[in-house]
Amino acid sequence: MNENDSYIFDVELPAKWVFSGEPTWISGWFLSKTGAVFSDIRAVTGGVTHLGILGLPRPDIEERHRSRVGLPYAGFVLQVRPPLGAKHIRIELLDAGGRWTEIWRQAITVLWGPTPGGRLNAGIVPDQLQKLLQARRADATGALDSLARRLAVESAVIPLDSLPNPPFFGALEKPWLTGGSQFGKVTVEGWIIHKQQRIRRLIASTHPLVEVEMDYGERERLDAGALFPGHPYATRSQYFGMVDIDEHVVNPACLKIFADLEDGTRHLVFLRRFYQRPCAQLERPLPEFSRRLFFSTALTFARACRAEGIRLGSLGSYWRQCRVAYKLFARFAPRSLAHLTAQNDSSYVTWQRINDLTPRLRRSLESTLGKVTLDQPAFTLLIDTRGCTSTQLTELAASLQAQVYPHWHAWFVGDTSAPLSERRFHTQRSENPKKIASALNTAAHADGSTHLTLLPGHSRLSPDALAEIAIAIIGDPSLELIYTDEDSMDDSGLRSAPLFK
Repeated sequence: MNENDSYIFDVELPAKWVFSGEPTWISGWFLSKTGAVFSDIRAVTGGVTHLGILGLPRPDIEERHRSRVGLPYAGFVLQVRPPLGAKHIRIELLDAGGRWTEIWRQAITVLWGPTPGGRLNAGIVPDQLQKLLQARRADATGALDSLARRLAVESAVIPLDSLPNPPFFGALEKPWLTGGSQFGKVTVEGWIIHKQQRIRRLIASTHPLVEVEMDYGERERLDAGALFPGHPYATRSQYFGMVDIDEHVVNPACLKIFADLEDGTRHLVFLRRFYQRPCAQLERPLPEFSRRLFFSTALTFARACRAEGIRLGSLGSYWRQCRVAYKLFARFAPRSLAHLTAQNDSSYVTWQRINDLTPRLRRSLESTLGKVTLDQPAFTLLIDTRGCTSTQLTELAASLQAQVYPHWHAWFVGDTSAPLSERRFHTQRSENPKKIASALNTAAHADGSTHLTLLPGHSRLSPDALAEIAIAIIGDPSLELIYTDEDSMDDSGLRSAPLFK
């Protein structure tokens, strides 16, 4: 058993860490002591990522160490097949900020195994190429390498999927490899029976703290009735549900379905990893159709796979999936964006390009600030979250994390918590809109900052924003009020309507 101030866990199996090429189960349990929530688990060995199941009921452990049984469940399980040459295996958990955190590492011996490195799941290539093309529309000149490498890693994980074992029989028909979501819901449907007992209810979950009861027991399923003609419930074995899902969850998402039987026991009957397609992602615009742009994007993704040690498999298979993506691009991409170019202020486009934060300018700002050791300003950013979507708040939070200047704290004030995990992010709840001013005042006096600003939750800051303001204050400490320039940005990243103050 392993324990520190933050969590307690145990890896119970296997007893020996010697692998001979066969899939091996790793099982155990994990409990947080601080209330931190982890939503997923994986094992990484020899450059290969194996996704597992986090959140299996372990009432014995939960009662012993937490004095209560229930969510989040403590149990976990993984199945691994380390490649030849692997020396270690590590277990990582996905935290609330979308970061994988290592909790355990073990030396291993591999007598036989597969070739080192990941292998691309070719079926997901069309989706990933679409995301890269959409990113190109949002930023016509930006580098796609970082995004391409993240998508490549996502596309090469080894999932742990599970179908019902007798005496359970059934099928999970939606989602499959990909699953569309809208407004934080994903459609789940199929059918399920138990040969000896009645299933009292089905519970679906994509997050350790959220369970959704499925509609089950009344929906007609004639083909299942024909398969099991003597079963009393087979003809009413269809299930359906709109299951909660975080639209920003790391792909592939994990869907678990549990069956509660008449004898009071709970069983995991379905586990499926799928690549979520949020409606907000699908609706992002594509760039103007171009064969050259498409093939350049496909090569960027292939190079990203190579950089991450991910094998494409046969080139024929890869290019077949690229052909699928190409047909979709040719069908849905606009033939011309000249009308948008004509509407844009070309002088402002030029201004953006000239005033972009280059690596050289970033180093210059950091050098200037590094020479100041005393009386550096500290900023409190009050963020009004009322009426903002989770995507808008996440984009604002990401722009704060990207700031060159580090001395700031952000308070998310309203009925929404800070969207990402960051020590400088804080939340001041105000469920009553009439008391928002009081909540803002409370947040404003919560730390010892020297300067204060109020931001709407749908805003974003350029990476050098706070650095430029800090340099102005350091140059003239008597300044009491500072105005900044601003413009507007649409969902595709297109900037317009500049206001230079």
